[in-house]
Amino acid sequence: MIELFGTDGIRGAANKGVLTLDGLLRLSRAVATWLDRQETSRSVVIGRDPRLSGEMMEAVLAAGFASVGYDVVIAGVVPTPAVALLVQQSEAAMGIMVSASHNPFSDNGIKLFKADGYKLTDEEEAEIETLYSASDRWIPGCDGVEIGRIKRDDHAGASYQQFCAAALPDGCTFEGLKVALDASNGAMAVCAPELLRELGADVHLIHDQPNGININERCGSQHTNDLAQLVRAVQADVGIAFDGDGDRCIAVDELGEELRGDQLLAICALDFQRHGTLSGNQLVVTVMSNLGLHAAMREAGIHVNVCGVGDRNVMEEMSRCGASLGGEDSGHVIFHDFHTTGDGLLTALQLLRIVKAGEKTLSERAAAVSIFPQTLLNVEVVNKPELSSLTALQQEVKRAEERLGDNGRILIRYSGTEPLCRVMVEGADKRLIDTIAAELASVVKRETA
Repeated sequence: MIELFGTDGIRGAANKGVLTLDGLLRLSRAVATWLDRQETSRSVVIGRDPRLSGEMMEAVLAAGFASVGYDVVIAGVVPTPAVALLVQQSEAAMGIMVSASHNPFSDNGIKLFKADGYKLTDEEEAEIETLYSASDRWIPGCDGVEIGRIKRDDHAGASYQQFCAAALPDGCTFEGLKVALDASNGAMAVCAPELLRELGADVHLIHDQPNGININERCGSQHTNDLAQLVRAVQADVGIAFDGDGDRCIAVDELGEELRGDQLLAICALDFQRHGTLSGNQLVVTVMSNLGLHAAMREAGIHVNVCGVGDRNVMEEMSRCGASLGGEDSGHVIFHDFHTTGDGLLTALQLLRIVKAGEKTLSERAAAVSIFPQTLLNVEVVNKPELSSLTALQQEVKRAEERLGDNGRILIRYSGTEPLCRVMVEGADKRLIDTIAAELASVVKRETA
């Protein structure tokens, strides 16, 4: 069986592997066959980010679904959370987002949302992977009037903006707020600045001219230097950076300092707690979240639930424990009272609402979390053997943990979307964690060669 799915959907080099013409047609037939077994409606929604290969993939997927009798709604360039919304609003069977998130333009990928707006479970992805390799089990193609129709929805972006605005309290405006905004030359380039300006913010915009190949290029949530310079130059109250598909948000405070996703989570959690809207007085984070966040939440009396990496895992844990807020240090934040997935624009709106309250600046609010120094090294790997089977690595980890004591931790894991092994070391002594991270990365490289 071919393994298609990683941590967050399917991702890889555009027009390679499953992302070729033949691979995408196979995928559409496999997904359609799986949907037929769920007894859902016979329609799908497709959105994409503006990278070069998106139009090609959108067209192939639409044709594949139409060929087996599914009607297709083309939403065009919209953020990923808009697709999760549209599949619910249109009562479609599935929402399909064509995007490689924060990856360079030469990559692309696919994220799937069920009719209820949630991503597929591991088990559901495995069922589709099985069908992908079993063409003899696919539903047959259609002819005549049974062939599906393909139509465009030119109002998808506007519907998403209205949905996000509705998450704010009645009468809430951003009048008087100066906002620096980096759209990452991606899917948020139109809807985010439009909505913020409608809400009264004075928006200063950069990296908002997508041309198919400049998405995420030295900009956006992964590269905030330009945004920090803009914040200082215009004396903005807040800087906001999205990734290419708009499901994550990173902020820069009024001093031009980048805030971690953990700090955004803490700011929102403390505000929700203060207003009595933090369900169960709890927060969901991943194993990558900083020890400083845990300490701040413990001090505030907020219980922290920990899950595996990926906003899908965060959402599953939130549903299990009944939490209303969760997210990742990478900037994926889920507001379950409003949406079913990570949403960069919703995150930005909540952050701006909190800042607009005027009691504290963003930097003062971020100071609630004392971030422990953390070193994260990405090691390119040829193979991905089970880390627990690498004896030399496990021995080195044990020695390193003894050196860190109770004031640090080590996390080593493979990327679910790239040929990388991530080595993370966290602790109070920056020089020590840098040394340990370099030593462990060297062992990983040698053991996975």
